[in-house]
Amino acid sequence: MRFLPILILACLLAVSCAKPPTLTPEQQASTDKAMQHPLTFAVPYAEAANAWGRANAWLAQYASMKLQVVTDYALQTYPPHEIMQYGYHVTRAPIDGGFSFTIECRPFSGNLFWNGDDEANHNAHILALYTATGELNSIVY
Repeated sequence: MRFLPILILACLLAVSCAKPPTLTPEQQASTDKAMQHPLTFAVPYAEAANAWGRANAWLAQYASMKLQVVTDYALQTYPPHEIMQYGYHVTRAPIDGGFSFTIECRPFSGNLFWNGDDEANHNAHILALYTATGELNSIVY
């Protein structure tokens, strides 16, 4: 019974020290390209419907939480409720000549030993690149 706290601490340390997967050069180049793409970007009117459809499809396939809100101007998943889950919020607003898209990704925040901000930022950039261009990165956390 007195070893239980030590076992729990060891398990928590193992989880907190987990490293992201090693990437191939192609995956790293794709990830670097995604990370350079802004999270707020403009899409011309002619491409806006396709971009919106790509965002919706990406969330349906890759998001850890199901879509909760689907309107003409907002896509939002349920908030994450466990470690390694992410909530997404995608908005679009009309601007001169097209639409402005904004991508947000939030990690689960109820664990003191895990901070998923880097992974959430990574996922948001992958979604932004895919929404804007249709280019899909193979590494989603």
